[in-house]
Amino acid sequence: MLAIGLLGLGGCASRQEASGYLFVKDGAPLQLSNGEEPVVLTQGHATVEFGLKPVFSSELSIIRGATGFHTRVEAQDYFGNSFQVRSSASGLPYDIHASWQENRGERVSRDEYQGCVTSGYCTREVSRLVCPGRKAYREGSNGYADHYDDSACEERVRTEAGHFADCPGEQRLRKAYQVYRYLVSVKFLEPRRPASSKPFAEFTGETRYTERLLEVEYEGPCTVR
Repeated sequence: MLAIGLLGLGGCASRQEASGYLFVKDGAPLQLSNGEEPVVLTQGHATVEFGLKPVFSSELSIIRGATGFHTRVEAQDYFGNSFQVRSSASGLPYDIHASWQENRGERVSRDEYQGCVTSGYCTREVSRLVCPGRKAYREGSNGYADHYDDSACEERVRTEAGHFADCPGEQRLRKAYQVYRYLVSVKFLEPRRPASSKPFAEFTGETRYTERLLEVEYEGPCTVR
C-alpha cells in the first residue's frame, strides 16, 4: 500500500456561515448601517457569514430575519483566527471584533474508487486514417496497384477491442477525513475598547460540520474496468 502523507488544509479563503444567537445589552436595538442605509438588529437568532483569510478583502454579514447588515473587511484586518473592523475606518458606531475556533469531531475513513489508466485488454475508441483508393496501372509490370490520394484521407473514430497501453481502469483507495466545525464570536464594542471588554452586543454560534481530507492510501493496483 502506498500512503500519501498529510494533504493541504484546502480552501482557507472560503466563506463560512454560522448559526447562533445575537445578544444585545439590555435587549436594546443594535443600530448599524449599510453605507447610508440604516440597519437595526434586534436580539434573537441570527446567521453570520464571513471569509477566512481573504487575499484582498471579504465581507461580514449578519442576518436577523429579513434584516441584514454587511460591512467590508480588508485582508490586513485579519490576525490569526480573527479580524477587526474599526469604527474609525468603517464609520460605524462600534468596533467589531470577530473570532473563530476550530472544534474537531471524529476522524472518519471511507473506501472509494478513482479512475486511472493501465495496460490490458479492453474495448475503446481508436482513431484510424482512412484513405480512398483506386486501381492504377503500375509502370514496368503487367498488373495494377492501389493508388492513394493523400489529400483525400480522413481520420475516423471507431470502437475496437484489443490490447492497449491506455485502457480505462479504476483503483480502490481509502481516504481519511477530519470532521470539524468553527465556533464563532462577533463582538460589537465601544470604539477603542479592548476586545476583552464587555461588548454592547455579541453573536455566538457555530458552523455546520464539514470534512477536511487528511490522507489517501492506495489499496491495490489500477485494473481494467
